[in-house]
Amino acid sequence: MTQPPARAADYPPELAPMVKPIEEVEAMMADGTFSDGEFNLDVSSRDASTFANTVKTKLRTAKAEYSRLPRKIRTSKEADTQWYRMDALIKTSEGFSKALQRHAQAAAEQSTAANATAPASASAQTASAASSPKQQTAAQTEAEAKAAERKREAEARAAAVRAQQEEIKARAAAVKAEKEAARQAKAAGVAPTGEDWQNSYIPNPKELKTRDGFFQWPWSAPSWKAVTDKAAEEQKKGALGSTQVAMFTDLVRDKADEWPAVPRLDDAGDAGYALDMIRKRESADGLKVVDLWISRSDWKIQRNNLGVILSRTKPGYMLYEDPSGQGCILKQFWIKEPYAGGEKYEKTSSWRYARLRFQDCDRR
Repeated sequence: MTQPPARAADYPPELAPMVKPIEEVEAMMADGTFSDGEFNLDVSSRDASTFANTVKTKLRTAKAEYSRLPRKIRTSKEADTQWYRMDALIKTSEGFSKALQRHAQAAAEQSTAANATAPASASAQTASAASSPKQQTAAQTEAEAKAAERKREAEARAAAVRAQQEEIKARAAAVKAEKEAARQAKAAGVAPTGEDWQNSYIPNPKELKTRDGFFQWPWSAPSWKAVTDKAAEEQKKGALGSTQVAMFTDLVRDKADEWPAVPRLDDAGDAGYALDMIRKRESADGLKVVDLWISRSDWKIQRNNLGVILSRTKPGYMLYEDPSGQGCILKQFWIKEPYAGGEKYEKTSSWRYARLRFQDCDRR
């Protein structure tokens, strides 16, 4: 497996406790234990079980360290990069863990079958001895067929994981290329005109209307002051004209009390614990939370290319006072619960924010 170019030292020191176990897992997979999407350990060996447990422990440590990061660091681009890096390792290690589970189940089934067919008398032993060569041949053929099937399944899972990793790399490369193109356009003094807002971080008013006022904000700590400061900065650099800035600011101010209400459930159900967790964390970071709610009753199940359940997600919204004192901000979030097996899911200790909009505080 190719080692990632970035090391813990290349990131803010706050990320080091999270990055260190990630790098340790990658080193374990690069020393010959794991290569080309396949594990080189016999799943029946003690070394295989030790390897799986060690990887699982280290990735749990990385996940716990991520959840303990301050909100400003947790929502940074560097932290997101490490999250996707860790998530890819988790999906890869799950394949080997499932192979160990299948081996244990197969061994138990063989033991049960052997006990059930044991001879009950001397005559039964004699008859069994007479037919044992044929039975042994049939059992061996069946065992070989099952082993071949398990190998094909493992290869398919490994291929799916490699495809996911390539997709993550492709998305990262596309984002990097897009940002570089925007940077070059700004450096060349290219300013958007008419409907062309591709070089600007400020949303196009036309798109803003179709999205009920919601837009993406790639920086932490959004506020009306932060947005208007960014608009002024882009205007100064020539990426936006004064008319376009005025169109955006006027639209947001005029529609603050008119944007349609978003979905809301009165009872958070099995996601109620997540609302308490978000409120405590954000309040500790200085935000004045006005309201929190879940917006969908059912969970969305996440599966890999083979149909194996990975996790489930559910959306909600947080309404809080704008730190710059200009009304409120409505922010969408997604909670994610990893699949624990046996139709059970782990309670989450983290969440991700999606889009936001500015609005009056009394609109829910």
